[in-house]
Amino acid sequence: MKLLSILSHELTNEQKKELKEKYNVKCIVILSEELMSYWSNIDPNSNIPNKNLFQIIDWILNSSSEGDYVFIQGEYGSVYYLVDFCFSTNRVPIYSSSKRRVLENKEGEKVYSKRIFEHVKFKKYIKYEERNYE
Repeated sequence: MKLLSILSHELTNEQKKELKEKYNVKCIVILSEELMSYWSNIDPNSNIPNKNLFQIIDWILNSSSEGDYVFIQGEYGSVYYLVDFCFSTNRVPIYSSSKRRVLENKEGEKVYSKRIFEHVKFKKYIKYEERNYE
């Protein structure tokens, strides 16, 4: 099984271990430097879709097969667009669930915050399915 990684940083060793052990991932493919630069710095004034997003879609199509995992995290609108694309082409979009902690340090009248994100587990994005709530 293959995983494409679409995020703005490297996977941690813990994440790689989970992918191998729980998802049977044998190969992890990351974005090119050019696409990583785009993904890490999406212009908040740009529209979706755009040519850069289409380049990532082309990369997904050329680098994966149906059933492969695509790890997507980033700017919300672009993530949604790529997750929807993955569903439409039978790729399996996933994301990382994490614990968040905030450490605060007071120095005089200033309070400094440090945010720590700790990976807990991967989860598959799922489509909404209409339910009967009765």
